[in-house]
Amino acid sequence: MLLVREHMDMDCDVWTASYLTYKNKVVGFCGAAPEDCSILTKIAQTLRKEKYLLCAYAAAISVRLFTQKATTLSEVDVLSLPYSETGTISKTVHEQILAVDIVDYYRDLIRLGEDSDAMKRPGVPALPDFNDVFTARINAVYKKNKLRALAPQAWPGVVCQPYVFGKGDVNRSGAEELKDKLNNLLKEKKGNINITRIARLYDGNIGIYLLKPDRLRYWLRSVALRDADETLADLVEQGF
Repeated sequence: MLLVREHMDMDCDVWTASYLTYKNKVVGFCGAAPEDCSILTKIAQTLRKEKYLLCAYAAAISVRLFTQKATTLSEVDVLSLPYSETGTISKTVHEQILAVDIVDYYRDLIRLGEDSDAMKRPGVPALPDFNDVFTARINAVYKKNKLRALAPQAWPGVVCQPYVFGKGDVNRSGAEELKDKLNNLLKEKKGNINITRIARLYDGNIGIYLLKPDRLRYWLRSVALRDADETLADLVEQGF
């Protein structure tokens, strides 16, 4: 018998020791013959191996998660999971990035809001991974004059991440004087609503500046994919 917990993390295991009864919150898959044990074991291995992808899929299609129960799936959610007899589900690198961020950050961001890790943790430590994804996406198009990430400039609440094409550099003079202006640009309060903006600045055909709040939410690898796509659209529109 393969047991899958009706929880957003979908813990699972195969039980063969004896007869077993269980209450709700668990979905059981029973084999009709002893040789079915190997099939159930293979399914369990796939569930563990592709856990990020399957948990992200369940979060996207669940009829109960985030609505009726904060962390609980339904039997329908479990039965709707995709399965490959090869034991591996086909996915791209970008799809894997999205799945990891959904499971590690976005699920809790939806449930907990400001108390989630994505909103409490600083974004600066995540910049190397963010920059790897962002520059790789841009350089897949601009292969000759490749984009490079430079050292970031951080102020309380704001991070400026500069990039340059080729071997250029950026002028950092007067950076400290920009702090108050950037805070006014990126953050605004209207009544009880806090508005947070992000900005992309282009220095001709030489550099790109990403200006965003310093929370991890804004510097995840999945966000780098979106930022790169929007940047590419801007560059094409500018004729670069």
